[in-house]
Amino acid sequence: MKYILIILSITLSTYLWGQDNKIFSKVIDKLQNDERTFKQFAELGNLYCTDQHSIKRTNLFTDKYLALFNALYPFPRLINDNILKVKYKSFDQQYYTKKNKCSCIYSVKNKNLKTLYVKIVKDKKSYHDNKEYYLEEDMKDYLKDYMIDSSRFK
Repeated sequence: MKYILIILSITLSTYLWGQDNKIFSKVIDKLQNDERTFKQFAELGNLYCTDQHSIKRTNLFTDKYLALFNALYPFPRLINDNILKVKYKSFDQQYYTKKNKCSCIYSVKNKNLKTLYVKIVKDKKSYHDNKEYYLEEDMKDYLKDYMIDSSRFK
């Protein structure tokens, strides 16, 4: 009986881990080609860049990220803001000049920005920890309806 329980628990955990990976793969595939979410990524990057290069320090990035998060958009509910800040900072250092200002480097037409977006989306470390957030449920909502289902929070 003891061996049956051990085998059953191993089989069940392997099955659940496989299901998580299937959902994760579907989310990554959908996000890579999601123009709406890419526009949010570009807008957040532009705001981060503006925050960094403004004479007066602002919190435009944080304000917009939280507004999108609270409005139940999938991108901020899936991707960690600290990861975005690190990636945006590196991108700014590489491409920002007095000639190439924030609005230029964070244009949705910029192929380097699209490459960065895809790289972030593919990296599992970019996503929120499932313990802090309802990551799996948010992923399922995104795959089903794009927006996160607000009825889960009532």
